[in-house]
Amino acid sequence: MASEIIPHAPEWLKLEEAFGFKPLVLGTPQEMREQYTGWCGLNLASTPRIGDDVSFEDHQIDSDLMVRVYSPKEKKEQGAVGIKFFAGGWTIGSLESEHYLSYLFAQQTNTVIVAVNYRLAPEHEYPAAHDDAKRSLSWVIANATALGVSPEKIYTMGTSAGGQMALSLALSSLDSKYNIKGVVALVPVTVHPDAIPAELKGEFTPEKNPHCSLLSYETMTVFYETYDAPPNDPEFSILINENLARLPRTYLAVCGKDPLRYDGLTLAKVMKEKGAEVQMDLFEGLPHIFWSCPGFELTPPALEKMVQGMKWVIETI
Repeated sequence: MASEIIPHAPEWLKLEEAFGFKPLVLGTPQEMREQYTGWCGLNLASTPRIGDDVSFEDHQIDSDLMVRVYSPKEKKEQGAVGIKFFAGGWTIGSLESEHYLSYLFAQQTNTVIVAVNYRLAPEHEYPAAHDDAKRSLSWVIANATALGVSPEKIYTMGTSAGGQMALSLALSSLDSKYNIKGVVALVPVTVHPDAIPAELKGEFTPEKNPHCSLLSYETMTVFYETYDAPPNDPEFSILINENLARLPRTYLAVCGKDPLRYDGLTLAKVMKEKGAEVQMDLFEGLPHIFWSCPGFELTPPALEKMVQGMKWVIETI
């Protein structure tokens, strides 16, 4: 029934009216990269300026992998450090597309953030990005003293595909000496559509959530096909990973008018059922990563909620 269709929030529709178009990335990976770069540029004018209270420096790990370290001037020595992965369906995006957010999260949590410039598909298919995540963890552990952080206080964070990588890295490190102590996953991918368990299929109702802004189901299909990860690989479709109960304290942010709405809601439900410690904020009626519009009236309060979620994760590390 039409009444069951999830609508966009009126505040978002007002913003689209001001834009004069419905923002989406569509087409081939290269076309989407160009569109996404244009979208980030469009919002640059309303992005707050970065202050001098957080320094940032690029470090080349290997010839094909670089990280950017955001270090608050007032950070606690031997404190927590977050390893961060940007959004983009393992296909688009860069450190630059989330430069301000990396700064903001470091500033507001007073923790070092190591943002990873992982390799992208189609040039580098699965598991390249996930391998880069593991390499970045090894680098942080090896360089903890120089970074002024503790290798025993590492958390992961990321957005969309990056949120999936944050969760995956935490799961793959469970039995390591320096395992991940917390996860911040913003609108994460949690399962390939072809790998949804039969008992959870009822949780996924895309027919009630059509015509989403910013990210479409069609675009997600391109991302899955481009990265080419095996749907039933538990390091990719983390919702089917048998170790979800062992995940550390996890904060999830979910957008209500988003193809990934069900990924986040279902992960939160399953984690709670398994006894894992999880907290979630649901931004009903708002599209995927709506906070990429810094001038949008609902962006500041949403970012504040995310910062509080991060602090909740970090407080026990």
